Amino acid sequence: MAAKRPRATAREAATTTADSAHELAPAGAFDTERGNAEIRRSCGVTTDETEIGPDSRTVRNRIARSCAGWPDRPTGREFYDAVRAPRPTERQRCLVSMWMLEATDEDVILAWAEEAYTLRDLVAAAHRAGAQDDNPARNDYLNTLRAR
Repeated sequence: MAAKRPRATAREAATTTADSAHELAPAGAFDTERGNAEIRRSCGVTTDETEIGPDSRTVRNRIARSCAGWPDRPTGREFYDAVRAPRPTERQRCLVSMWMLEATDEDVILAWAEEAYTLRDLVAAAHRAGAQDDNPARNDYLNTLRAR
């Protein structure tokens, strides 16, 4: 019986190693740089100043597509607040989880450029909401954006 335990441990270690390859880095590994007009221009964002921050066009459009079936559709302001909530409500956790699951990589960058969040804000929100394991491909992408 003792001989079986090391194999099980090795199998568990292999699974853990494979899973940790997609683990979202801690928020402190990401920059606190905010988007700005110059970054928006370089990203091809054509929004005016009324469609940034809590009124980000990218966030508003993603919510319209991904939350259409919600009985009470959230707003861009709600998402903006959810990303910054130190102790998120269930609804705020759902909003952050929606973003981590359904936003495209382009959405992630455009919303950052539109000042909806810093990358550190977004990653911290994902960890607080328990959404850090929702989308391994999103984690891999975000991890490429860590501060150098």
